[in-house]
Amino acid sequence: MTCHRELEWIRDGDTIIVDVNNDVLDCVELRDPAVAAERLATWQADVAANGGVHPAVAPVTHRVLKRMRATAASALKGGGMALS
Repeated sequence: MTCHRELEWIRDGDTIIVDVNNDVLDCVELRDPAVAAERLATWQADVAANGGVHPAVAPVTHRVLKRMRATAASALKGGGMALS
């Protein structure tokens, strides 16, 4: 996989390969360009139909959660909250 967003395209029953030596997660089904394109189109349609936010994202109801989402650091950068 080339993009962390592709993790959201994984479906129940997909084959996931975990390579801890090279820090790689790979979904076998997404290697097929047709499957990847179909799942991207579905993901984009879901986001567009929900005002630019994926429907699986829960609404922010607490000030602390809002701050955490606004300052969250990528897992590729160690995760956690970014310091301002």
